[in-house]
Order: sequence, then structure tokens, then C-alpha cells
Amino acid sequence: MRHNFDKGTVYSIAGKDWIIVSEVHKGLDHIHVKSVETGYTTKVKKVNFTQGKIKDYYLPTVCGVGYIGRGKFSPTVNKKSYATWKSMLQRVYIKATETYKDVEVCKRWHNFQWFCEDIRKLPGFKLWAASDNIHLDKDIIDRSAKVYSPTTCQFVTCKENHQRGMRAYNRLFHVVKDAQGRLYDVINQREFCETYGLPVSNFNAMIKGNRTICKGFTL
Repeated sequence: MRHNFDKGTVYSIAGKDWIIVSEVHKGLDHIHVKSVETGYTTKVKKVNFTQGKIKDYYLPTVCGVGYIGRGKFSPTVNKKSYATWKSMLQRVYIKATETYKDVEVCKRWHNFQWFCEDIRKLPGFKLWAASDNIHLDKDIIDRSAKVYSPTTCQFVTCKENHQRGMRAYNRLFHVVKDAQGRLYDVINQREFCETYGLPVSNFNAMIKGNRTICKGFTL
């Protein structure tokens, strides 16, 4: 069977449509093709292409959103990174509890390659890489964070994560919001006031409900 490899020709391979994106001159055995569904572009041998030996690395295969991408990080080699990535996606998109109701994972981290690249720059990465029971946390840096991303996440110990959760459960702190909408856990009121230059008496009055605002902070 003679195949037409002219630019713009569309082939259906294993139920997926691929379009020829580069014209191939006589004698060359490779073509450039693009997945119609995801836009993934790659170079492939003509014979492999016609036999269906081609893979779309941008096709979501984890929780309906996560894809492996094309790069140096392999799920079989980078097993710990893959397990952390997959668990994060499952918490948000599959096993979502009330805690994760409005949470999402940034589009960049849908790509396993970018996730592996970015986590190496997160606080606590070296500890995570060398130890067990280290968690990827999205709301220590910013308690109001509703997205897993390079700017909101860090690695924390299981103990630290548990203690923070217990404080929240027992309500041993107050939560205040500044004028920009950022949330803060206030465990030591005097220390918090000294840090942000607030009058302690006015702040305590706000905590007790005797005033509604203290220098831009609200309860």
C-alpha cells in the first residue's frame, strides 16, 4: 500500500489522528507529525508511523489531566517523584474530600517533566529525597492557597504536617486576613503584633469581637 506523506495529510493511528506537518523529500525515511488531539509534535520513521509505533507523550493518562511529557524524567527511573506526582493528582481530582473541594493543580504540573524539574527548587527537597514520611504541602507558605504550584508548595515532615493539622482541628489559633486577602495563623498574639507593627490592645479587642479591624487586619 502506497502512503501519502504530503504536508497536511491526516492519518488515524490506533484511534488517534495525526497530521503530517513537514513535507518529506524523496529518499528521506523520517517525517514530522502532530497529534490532532494534544498538539504534541515529534519526528518518526515512516515505517514505524504506518505500523502504529508512535506515542503521544502529551495525552493525559493520570487522573484525566496528568501526562508524562517528553524529557529526561522517566516514571520507572524517578519512582519517588512519580508516586508523589500521582498522589497529588489523585488527592485533587479522584479522591477529593471536602478539604480539596476548591483545590487544583497548576497546568504546568499536569506535565510530569515540569513537576520533576520544579520540585528540585522547593524548600525541603533534599530532605524529601533522602527520607521517608516527607510530605508535599501547598498551604504553609500561604494558608489561603488553593493550588499546587511551584510558588505555593514546599516539603515538610510528617510530624510538622500533623502538628499543624492538630492545631487547626483543636482551634488553638486565630485566623486573620490582611488588606490584600492573605490569611495568617495567629498562635502567639503578642509576637504577631510585634512582627506586623500592630497595637496589641486593639488587636486583642478585634479577637474578642469588640472591633472589626486593626490596621487592615480582620478576623
